[in-house]
Amino acid sequence: MKLIVPASVDVKSKVSGLNLSDTLSKNLKHRIYYILSRIVVHDDNMEFYEDNDYYRTMCSENMKDILGPRYYRHAMNLLMDTDDPVIECNQSYQTGKYCKSYRLTDKYNTGEVEYRTLPDDLDMVNRIKKSRPSYREGLAMMDKYDFLINQFDKHRLSVDLSVFEYITNMYRQLKERVIRDNKYQLMVIHNLIGRWLNILDRLHDGDLNSMVSGKNHRLNSLFTQIPKNLRPWILCDGKSLIGVDLKACQPYLLASVMKDEFYSFSTEGYNLKTIYPSLYQDLYDRNMVQGIWDKGNNWVVSSTGYTSNYVINNTLTISNNNISNTTSTIKYSPFMWCHFFEPTEIKNIQEYQSIPFKEDYYTFVIKTNSNKEITPEEMEKERTSFKKSTMYILFDGNQSRRKNNPKVKYMNQCYPGVNKWLELALEQIGGKELSYILQRSESYFLLNKVSRRFSHENPNAPIFTIHDGLFTHEEYVDHLQSLISDTGLDLTGILPGVKIEYPRIEIIPSIEDVNNHWKKVKWVTNQKRFDEKKRSVFQSNIDRALKFISTIN
Repeated sequence: MKLIVPASVDVKSKVSGLNLSDTLSKNLKHRIYYILSRIVVHDDNMEFYEDNDYYRTMCSENMKDILGPRYYRHAMNLLMDTDDPVIECNQSYQTGKYCKSYRLTDKYNTGEVEYRTLPDDLDMVNRIKKSRPSYREGLAMMDKYDFLINQFDKHRLSVDLSVFEYITNMYRQLKERVIRDNKYQLMVIHNLIGRWLNILDRLHDGDLNSMVSGKNHRLNSLFTQIPKNLRPWILCDGKSLIGVDLKACQPYLLASVMKDEFYSFSTEGYNLKTIYPSLYQDLYDRNMVQGIWDKGNNWVVSSTGYTSNYVINNTLTISNNNISNTTSTIKYSPFMWCHFFEPTEIKNIQEYQSIPFKEDYYTFVIKTNSNKEITPEEMEKERTSFKKSTMYILFDGNQSRRKNNPKVKYMNQCYPGVNKWLELALEQIGGKELSYILQRSESYFLLNKVSRRFSHENPNAPIFTIHDGLFTHEEYVDHLQSLISDTGLDLTGILPGVKIEYPRIEIIPSIEDVNNHWKKVKWVTNQKRFDEKKRSVFQSNIDRALKFISTIN
């Protein structure tokens, strides 16, 4: 078991000063490393903890079960020693509801990390696997997607050296905007440059750290961490990689997961039971994923907990839950969450599912729901805003924010049935679980189906993934594009859109790129504002950037 721990903490020295036996010292070191791995925030994971002020939740009862109560207390006392505390607690918890959260103290929050390995025969490792289902599932998914993980051994990733000219030019353009050498803005800029250099150094060293998440089934690695503006310089076996992306991935997948068969089908395939069996079981236990098919398989009455069972078409009559019809073509409600959907809402959702996702989803929605001519400039502005708000539309369960978010209100205006389905989903399972459904569906589609088949049919071709994008050499792009289109249509019944991105190496940063990075710098003008950001500014990145800058001046 490989752990990522802060390099700033000298665990061996801290333990050696306790005069313990060799066995006790070794066991305590292993436990301290595990605690630190559960707390450390670094360049690769900091975005996940920003909303919690970079604290990470750690439940004491769970840790006692894994480490042993005495070892846990001993380790925590050592790490929270008032003379030289390594970690600090926000003291925010509620018994039975949520646990305390911890983070490294400023002194040890350098951003520099290293790897430590726990022996597989350690009892603690077995307890970790037993107590953390997502970890066990991650191991299983690592085995499932070993053909993708092996790509990092079969093919050599490197960079075109002109990337350093681009980084130099970005640094100079950002520095030019700093007024009177403001030290706080310079630290933020140096952190950015240092982070990029760190990624490139690790790529050169082969430190790719590939793993599959047991929660969302996405394959993560250093490759997925490479900023989009640096990707054009990435080479595979000395050649450029071409990106083949699924357009509007989350909205596209939403159209398919709203179908009743995604929840009611229980055979192996593109459905909830296959993709997220634990959630399927939970919904099944709540009587929310059953379905009744007639012998002729002509129609379905959903019995997933609706207040009324119903199907709809122009000649359908419903009386006391008895359904009669005079035609053989019957449409039914493909929705769940224990609520009744009006026929107009059902039709509305079906309209959403009929969107030509092969085209640009965002432009289509705006044009379809606008009653006036829109200039190209207005369209680009509206499209950008709509796209940026997609994650809030899909996953923000805060009703107050939803009522005040203009793009959520816009979605409710355009597709009220879809917005109702989303809000019921957020109420019933929460935004995190809904995001896992869509991300696991994405993984099943692009990793399990498309990438697996592509790798089988092209054993010598590279195939790398960044969530909804696949990357390969130019000669394989057409085949990969066809596989995505054909597989998407086969799995979901909806033809997806596919976008091909050819790398453009331009050593002079675009004004747009410079502006985007400057937005994150310009407001950091004094100590108070820097303190709001300092947890994501690492001294290791600053040092790396200063060393690089000294070679270009």
